Amino acid sequence: MKTIKTFNLLACTLLCLTLLLSCGKTKYEFMHPREDMVSVEIVEADYDYIQGIASQKTLVVINEYNNFINKLENIEYGRYLIGDPTGIDSKCIAVKITYKNGDYEVFDYGARSKYISGEFYDVYCGYGSFSKKEFYALLEEYIGYDATPR
Repeated sequence: MKTIKTFNLLACTLLCLTLLLSCGKTKYEFMHPREDMVSVEIVEADYDYIQGIASQKTLVVINEYNNFINKLENIEYGRYLIGDPTGIDSKCIAVKITYKNGDYEVFDYGARSKYISGEFYDVYCGYGSFSKKEFYALLEEYIGYDATPR
């Protein structure tokens, strides 16, 4: 009996430790490799809760996007495994990355949505968050104003 209790306690401790260690700081994972990116834009995404992202108004097209991606990869990003995924809010300023095959992803500091060309649009697929302050400071460099949600 004591052995079973000890085993259960050890198993629960290992499970909790695994969950805690798997969350935390990491790098943002793009949908596809960097070499497959064809455009990076800063957009105003207008979200419709029934149809998904209804429109994306381009604010800035980033022609030399390698520098932007390098800076984005250096922003603190944390993943979480517990809870619901987050989706883009209405009228948010976000980053849109389009890939060679037509897929694209749209994300802001704490939410992500993605479109798989010819298949589906996943509105709620974000399980992580950038540092809000750092993310919007980067966007401000390109759009010229503070777009941080209030």
